Amino acid sequence: MARRPHLEGSGGILTTLYLASALIGVALALGLRASLRDIANLELRSAWVFVAAALLEGGLAFATVRGLVAPEIAGPLAKTLVLVLVGYGLWANAHLRGLWFVGLGLFCNALVIFANRGHMPVSSEALYRVGLESYIPRLQQQYDAVHTLMTDSTRLWFLADIIPVQRAGLHQRN
Repeated sequence: MARRPHLEGSGGILTTLYLASALIGVALALGLRASLRDIANLELRSAWVFVAAALLEGGLAFATVRGLVAPEIAGPLAKTLVLVLVGYGLWANAHLRGLWFVGLGLFCNALVIFANRGHMPVSSEALYRVGLESYIPRLQQQYDAVHTLMTDSTRLWFLADIIPVQRAGLHQRN
C-alpha cells in the first residue's frame, strides 16, 4: 500500500479554493474602492447554502478517498448538489451587483464537470509546477469524488483546472 503524502502546515486537511475565492473577492472589492464597512454590511441571504455546498463536496470527497462511496456515484452527486445549492444561493442574492460573474463561473465549472462524467479534470503539468505530482497516480484512479487527471479525451479542457495555484504554507513531504 502506498503511503499518503504528509502536508506540512495543513494539519492533514487540504483547504479548498472556496476560501481563496472569498479572499480574492474581498481584495477585488477593496481594489474597486469598496470599504470594509461596505463588505461587512453586505446582505448575504441564505449563506448556509454556501457552507452546506462546501461541506457536502468535501464530505463526499473524503468518503470516496476512504472507500465508502464509489467515485462514479459520489462525483456526479457532489457536483449536482453543489450546483443546486450554490445556484440557489446565487439566485437568493441576485440583488448583489456583480453576482452574474459568479454565476458565469458556476455555469462554466458545471459545464466542464458534467462534460467529463462528474469530475473536474486536473492538469498534470499544473500539479508538477506546484510540487503536487504525487497526486497524479491517484487522480488517474479518480480517488476522490471531485477530480480526475486530464487526458487527451478530456472535454472542454480549457475550462478545467489548468492554472497552477500554489497554496501559501503548503509543502509536500513524502
